[in-house]
Amino acid sequence: MADYFLITRYIFVFDEAVHTRSDAADLSDELRDHLIEATDRLRRSGLDLETAQRTSLTRLGDPALIARMITAVPAKGSIMYAFFTRGTDFFTLAAAVLWVASAAAIPLTQPGILPAWNPNTYTITILFIAGALVASSLALLAVHIRLAGRLDPLAVTVSVILALAVISSLIAGWFFASWLILLMMATAMTLSRAWDTPVGTGVAARILLIAWPLIALVTLIGYLAMTSFGLGDPSPNADLYVAIALAVLCLVYSAGMLALRPRLRTATPTDISRGPLIAA
Repeated sequence: MADYFLITRYIFVFDEAVHTRSDAADLSDELRDHLIEATDRLRRSGLDLETAQRTSLTRLGDPALIARMITAVPAKGSIMYAFFTRGTDFFTLAAAVLWVASAAAIPLTQPGILPAWNPNTYTITILFIAGALVASSLALLAVHIRLAGRLDPLAVTVSVILALAVISSLIAGWFFASWLILLMMATAMTLSRAWDTPVGTGVAARILLIAWPLIALVTLIGYLAMTSFGLGDPSPNADLYVAIALAVLCLVYSAGMLALRPRLRTATPTDISRGPLIAA
């Protein structure tokens, strides 16, 4: 029996890219049969086994590209992947809109700024922030699901961090450092994973992985300085500083979500595959 070793290596790369699909085994078997049949035809024309395999694989193309074309349509029954694939545009757009709404409402949480402050306006603002965090969480998880093809350990870790951020915003929204730091962690972990993919490049990455974290750190340090690091009387301008800084942070993150939107549409599990093993 012929040893189709190059085809076996090719199928191994293909398997890694589509293994999360419910029909992965059928796809691999069908592709293997096609390649063996093409190789056998070339052998009958006079080529040796290795040359026939290389010619067949070269004609078919990069296994990662083939897998990308296939995974553009989720496997039947892959509910989670389909949910995050089809909901990508909505998640990022909803997050962007809710962060803008949060930026507009944040001054209402500072009683020293607007005389219209009352518990109801505070509650509405906190709900805007929590909603923005939920939408952003779904958008960030969409990055993991679309790149890994499944809810892997890193995606689970990010999910837990984001859940804590949402809970923190609802329970103690006034203590913005808690949910802000958690969102920074989850965003950094997500964009770092996508660093070598289209999702992790361009304007979205520069905003969410560089500009926004720097502004957030400056905000936290400035707030600590204005409140004397909790050791003395806070500055009378502390409320105004928090309102302006948080509003800016919300607007910047909103811009990052909008920039991420078109990038996320094209992300597939093949973006983090090992790449082709076959050289023509």
